[in-house]
Amino acid sequence: IRRYPYAQVHLRARVSHDQGRTWDEQPIILSMGAGYSGSVVLPDDTIITVCGNGPINENGHGPGPWTMQAVRWRLD
Repeated sequence: IRRYPYAQVHLRARVSHDQGRTWDEQPIILSMGAGYSGSVVLPDDTIITVCGNGPINENGHGPGPWTMQAVRWRLD
């Protein structure tokens, strides 16, 4: 796995069920494209992840257009 430059990037989440001691092997793909993200867990146990999102080229630069999105998701 490499961070940049990589033209086929996506936002992935990895989940821990034991306060970060171990992590699920399989990541959850939340978004296609590059961008920084932040997440919060709501009282109903849904998770909101907000991120910038856009394509990048092999040099690590985004040709745009850049967008912002929010993903609401829940673990099984």
